[in-house]
Amino acid sequence: MKGHIYFELARVYWECQAHFGLSNGATSLYFYLLHRFNQARWPKTLAVSSLEIGGILGISKPSLLKFKDELVNCGILDADFRAGRIRQDYSLKSPTLTFGGVDFEVPDEDPGKAPGKAPGQNILPYNSNTKTKTNTPSNPPSRGNDKEKEKAAMEIYSAYPRKVARPKALAAIKKAIGKIGKEELMKRTQAYAKATEGKESQFIPYPATWFGQERYEDDPETWVSSETKAPKGNVYYWMQREKELKEEMRQYRNAHRSEAALTTTWDPGTREKYNEMAKELESLRMTLEELN
Repeated sequence: MKGHIYFELARVYWECQAHFGLSNGATSLYFYLLHRFNQARWPKTLAVSSLEIGGILGISKPSLLKFKDELVNCGILDADFRAGRIRQDYSLKSPTLTFGGVDFEVPDEDPGKAPGKAPGQNILPYNSNTKTKTNTPSNPPSRGNDKEKEKAAMEIYSAYPRKVARPKALAAIKKAIGKIGKEELMKRTQAYAKATEGKESQFIPYPATWFGQERYEDDPETWVSSETKAPKGNVYYWMQREKELKEEMRQYRNAHRSEAALTTTWDPGTREKYNEMAKELESLRMTLEELN
């Protein structure tokens, strides 16, 4: 009777994947753990050997830790890793994707209170700003708000002066809207776009970086002085851009590359984009060498 939990958690995962842009390695790890929880009849916590996971998925321990952190950071997994133990404890979580990010409902400690649910699991709780309720056939989740949020995020994304990596950008924008509101964020985004008019797009941060690091909170004067009006011969200007590009490449690599025991794979069409970024980084380094 608990088989439906498997499909509900799988659906939750793909919603989170679209929201956060998880890597292929994180996907493999999550669905292997989902399989193991299903085999064990859905305990609240399950101990699984890292050697077992590494052997099944063909990944090293550093890769396992990286993929585990991806899942933990987006809220669909808890993992208690302790040095010296062969088996580590995992717990699957069921978050709700909301306007401001991911929310959780406190697990029900008494399985008898929620017939049909696994102990410790709350499948897709619905959260609003004023109250919490559970989706039922007579009380379905609202889809209108999701469409409004998506529309608002797209409008702000369109106003940003550099349009790349849209899924991660929209996720960061939605979080920013939840913090300062759509109107205020749009005003600051438009101000930033005006401040960077005429600037080459390669020297403008990715939108996921700009919104994710809350740069809309910066003093607008810094947008002009440190970015737009920085003289081309200013070493600090190029060093700052090199630092930003490295961070953008790290985020892009984590989102689109998966590492196995002997191979590295990229999401379709993403390796070429990363190579372009690498060429830009090499050009920046040559410029710095000329100035030093």
